[in-house]
Amino acid sequence: MSFLTKLFGKKPDPTAEFAVPPTPVKLVWDTSTGSLNGIPLGAPVSALEPLGPCPDVRHISDKAIFFAYPHLGLMLELHDGTLEFITLCISEHDYSPVGETSANAELTILPAGEVLTANMDPEMLTHLLGEFELTDKDEDEVTGNFWMGDLVHEATFVEGARMVSLVIYRDE
Repeated sequence: MSFLTKLFGKKPDPTAEFAVPPTPVKLVWDTSTGSLNGIPLGAPVSALEPLGPCPDVRHISDKAIFFAYPHLGLMLELHDGTLEFITLCISEHDYSPVGETSANAELTILPAGEVLTANMDPEMLTHLLGEFELTDKDEDEVTGNFWMGDLVHEATFVEGARMVSLVIYRDE
């Protein structure tokens, strides 16, 4: 069985509907290795297998493909065939990049072993994700980056310091 057959459950057809796996994969982000479920940033598409079948593949351009896992609250962005961005929906918001029916991601952060929640403010997250730097603030949202070496954890917060999303990438 080919990798794509295993990933999609049959021949790849981005417009086809796929059954959501009955038991969602538990998401684990390891800050020491920069990997999600053992899949490091920069990994090829073949490394996505631990996440199970991908129900929503979006071909954005010849070089960019989004793999959306709404049942996990997760979207992976690959450029030139390698993983560059990991987007996690942490709580409800007017716009979800993963999709309107996206679940909220349940992410365990290693090595601390803590589960990321929408109620964690920037001060609480500093010990998990590194030093915080405010990058944008308006009346509706606050966005900032947590830095761990070249790993960037870009968090967006709304009213009441509720985190709505987390985007992970390497600063190059």
